[in-house]
Amino acid sequence: MWPALCSFGIGSLPIMPPPPPPFEGMHVLVVHFPVALPLVAMAFVFAAMIFPLRLRWCSWAAVVLLAMGTVGMFVAVATGEAARDVVEDGPDEMFTVLGQHEQLGELSRIVFLIVTVLYGLFVLLPGVVRKWMIPGYLVPVQLVFLLVLLVSNVLLANTAHLGGRLVHQYGVHAAIAEAAQAE
Repeated sequence: MWPALCSFGIGSLPIMPPPPPPFEGMHVLVVHFPVALPLVAMAFVFAAMIFPLRLRWCSWAAVVLLAMGTVGMFVAVATGEAARDVVEDGPDEMFTVLGQHEQLGELSRIVFLIVTVLYGLFVLLPGVVRKWMIPGYLVPVQLVFLLVLLVSNVLLANTAHLGGRLVHQYGVHAAIAEAAQAE
């Protein structure tokens, strides 16, 4: 089978994963999860709002996605701070964008921590207080959280946009593993 794969050029592809980058280079690897997961969580909140009793599990799925995204934001901020510390030169405007990106990243982390805890409490409480397990309570609160998530995700999108500007407009790149380590 290996000769057949080699005839398609697949046999020459590396089988082992590349060496991991240093901590300051991990930002590019971890930052996409905390951007994507809260966006996906909105779809689950919407489904839970439309069918509040039948799709109650969607609320729990949204809590899990928000929690994973929020934890990812803590990791992204930590790796982003490490990446910032190795940026040495560039125009003043780049450092302004970098500062804005950092501030919005920290703000996003705090906002999503609060939103995740509050949404988790909202999802947990109707299980404890059974009289709240009715569409008259669940639907309006889901709608409020959907709107809060929309605003929070706009904040997150602005943070990501600034990060994209740093990469694509100013050429800021993550540190990668040394070539000697790669071999």
